[in-house]
Amino acid sequence: MALQMKQVMQRTMIVVLLSVAMFLSGCMATSGSLKESEPTVGPSFSSSMVKKQQAQNITPAVIDTRPKLDVIVPVFDPGLPEDLEQAEKNGIWPELRRAEANRFAYKLKIALQNTGAFGAVRVTPDRTSTGDLYVLGKIDESNGEEVGINIEVYDISEKKWLEKKFTHEVEHGFYENMRNKNKDAYDPVFVEAAEYIVEQLRSQSDKELERLKALAEIRFAASFSDDAFGQHLKLNNEFSFLPFSRRGKVTLASLPSEDDPMLHRIRSVRIRDQLFIDNMQKHYELFSQNMDNSYYL
Repeated sequence: MALQMKQVMQRTMIVVLLSVAMFLSGCMATSGSLKESEPTVGPSFSSSMVKKQQAQNITPAVIDTRPKLDVIVPVFDPGLPEDLEQAEKNGIWPELRRAEANRFAYKLKIALQNTGAFGAVRVTPDRTSTGDLYVLGKIDESNGEEVGINIEVYDISEKKWLEKKFTHEVEHGFYENMRNKNKDAYDPVFVEAAEYIVEQLRSQSDKELERLKALAEIRFAASFSDDAFGQHLKLNNEFSFLPFSRRGKVTLASLPSEDDPMLHRIRSVRIRDQLFIDNMQKHYELFSQNMDNSYYL
């Protein structure tokens, strides 16, 4: 009897061990199938994605952590001579140039936005709005065949980054080509200008960009209360009262305390100011769109 019980227990143990072995081998087969097979539908398995990246030598995208400057693009200087009658004799239509001054500022705004290198890019009526970087444009030439714009870039410290003229000649037959319908023949000049400005941006250190953003905040605050915030600004001895003087520079002498209640109020005001300017962008966009048909003609 004891011998029979012993044999039964041995058989039971063998069955249990075989069952465990089959279970483990099944798990291993399932795990292996996830790594080696691709699902017919649904998302891919993480292991297969890793293999694809390794096979294609794909590296994860680098996230740009640099501070992004907010850009102000005032309406362009139309480049009209003082003698408007002479301008018309030279083939310049004053009203068209004034319309182009708005349109060109908006087109440059779009080109700058498309680079992804900046924060908010805003068109403004003039250069008095607060931003980190200012892109000032002037129309030198615009006759349908050739376009020339002069660009100057200043940061909020009034340091001049660049001054450069950009030109573009519309290719022959551009206007007759049906594929170019509703395309702006002048777009390349704005793309070129935007890319050049980005090149200048790359030469600036992260520390310098952070400093400019801090300076922009204090300059905005000082426009409301010079007594409270003027002490944090320093003007060099060559400061000129002309806006954006090539010599004059404004620097940070210090920073107010983060607990300063007046600073918190100023920040709230600045947000409202930015929202107001953001709402203006819709008007510049509509203006540019509404003049498209007649402008292309």
